[in-house]
Amino acid sequence: PRYEIPCRVHGEILVGDRRIEVDGWGQRDHSWGQARDWWALGWNWTAGRLEDGTRWHSAGAFTGMDDLGVAYVLPAGSDTFEEHSSIHVDAQLGREGLIERSTLGIGDLELEVTPVAWSPVLLVHPDGREARFPRGLARVEARDGRSGVGWVEWNQPPI
Repeated sequence: PRYEIPCRVHGEILVGDRRIEVDGWGQRDHSWGQARDWWALGWNWTAGRLEDGTRWHSAGAFTGMDDLGVAYVLPAGSDTFEEHSSIHVDAQLGREGLIERSTLGIGDLELEVTPVAWSPVLLVHPDGREARFPRGLARVEARDGRSGVGWVEWNQPPI
């Protein structure tokens, strides 16, 4: 019912009468079939690339639920993914309940993730329940000093 795949992205972004050329790395994600239950479980989704070319993707656990999740790490210069069936996520909430900083552990890769630009989304169920779904561009720092950028999403259902 879904797939995730790293990819190369190129093209143009049109903003008013401006054309901005884009050529970089991305992560394709597509789901279909039954709708997700946005109101039952909080989760984190992230993908990114470090300056040396190492790429990663993870989806799953929200703070303290280490065994719930899937991830891969694609080391720099390799064409073989390291697959992982668990991740570690810890988050610090900031203003307005948005994630201010988080740590992400995927196997031996430990990352500090700091969002720099949020795109908040509010999901409303037909019965009135709401879930916050902030998504954001983030700076990433690996424990060994490498840095990079990524995209992070947090599903935050009602408490």
